[in-house]
Amino acid sequence: MKGTLFDFYYTNYKKILLIPIIILVFNISVLAYNYATTGSIVAMDSSLTGGVTLTFNYEKEIDYNLLKSHIIAGLGTDDVDIVLLKNQLSNKVIGYEIMTEQGVTKERIISLIEEFIGESLEEENISFGSQSSVIGDNFIKEAGWLFSIGFILMILVSYIYFKDIVPALTIAVSTLSDVIGVLSVFNLLGVKIGVVTIGALLMIMGYSTDSDILLATNIIKKKEGELKDRMFSALKTQLTMNIIALITFLIMYLLSSVDAIKQISLVLIIGMVFDLINTWLQNASIQRIYVDYKERKK
Repeated sequence: MKGTLFDFYYTNYKKILLIPIIILVFNISVLAYNYATTGSIVAMDSSLTGGVTLTFNYEKEIDYNLLKSHIIAGLGTDDVDIVLLKNQLSNKVIGYEIMTEQGVTKERIISLIEEFIGESLEEENISFGSQSSVIGDNFIKEAGWLFSIGFILMILVSYIYFKDIVPALTIAVSTLSDVIGVLSVFNLLGVKIGVVTIGALLMIMGYSTDSDILLATNIIKKKEGELKDRMFSALKTQLTMNIIALITFLIMYLLSSVDAIKQISLVLIIGMVFDLINTWLQNASIQRIYVDYKERKK
């Protein structure tokens, strides 16, 4: 790889910078379009917007996409999500979880379910709960503070380590690009974010910062040996880490029947793909342009 593909990458770093810029502009456009059409940059589930949740034990496997369509038609709203519940050991279906907007009664949802499956549900096999939108609003505000504080601390620690504002800013921009990329893909896939998604995005921030610091250390801080050799060594390290992590997250996504675990693993898979792009096409190019500029000033 070092003799062919890496040589092309190393030589054409200024041209390659256009790729992550185009991707970032596209991702921002997706979020902007969603905001313009819905009033929110990304769709949120009932764990953030508030709503009601009904869980019923039912061991027969049914087409829950058809059930979802039936409930949407019956309630007159498309704010309906259904999660298939399975036993973690046997992988057998044990029930279904239905989430929808506030104001929908337990009796109305049950009648639609019974109408669809053609039999009555036992009361002891049903659980029903409601969450106020205030709780979700407070969580979003707190998450916003966490992201803001995280970015400020990221820039501060990077600046202290490199004693230079440019690598600190490029690390922050790369991490922000990863988060924007994940949210954009979720919009394109029609996946709603929830409480667990925000936790996974914070994990992506940490992982992205780690890979960006690894790269910046080899480009800006280290002076031993050739820059090309240092970058190639760092690339091998990150690719090894990413491949192992991606395999782990894919196994989590494919084998788990828990919706929260699947959503966390999906965020991490998408985030790591964007991290490779933004670290090695965006960050590396900007930092090398900066190093070239400093060399010319000497």
